[in-house]
Amino acid sequence: MKNQEHNLPALWLSKDDKNKKQYKIMLTAAIDCVRFLLRQGLSFRGHDESSNSENRGNYLELLDFLADHNEEIKTVTSAYANSNLKLTSPKVQKEICFAASAQTLT
Repeated sequence: MKNQEHNLPALWLSKDDKNKKQYKIMLTAAIDCVRFLLRQGLSFRGHDESSNSENRGNYLELLDFLADHNEEIKTVTSAYANSNLKLTSPKVQKEICFAASAQTLT
């Protein structure tokens, strides 16, 4: 059973401004990664995206890079490290790509 505290709709609809701010930071970082990879024509995923892999793919490595160089992103990503809100799944990546393509075509 999902923990309601780490459920995306529950987080976004909560009255807690801190949760909304943290989610916005995570989403902005994820969108920035997608935009960069799309502009450069680079692949998103690697062959081995496990946490002990040397190269987890461009998206995850870039997201880690951003967290290493931005304290606000690092704080938020470490706070949600064990939750379902990391915004690292292939489905999330594809949804952001789709939104970017829809925005480009309009």
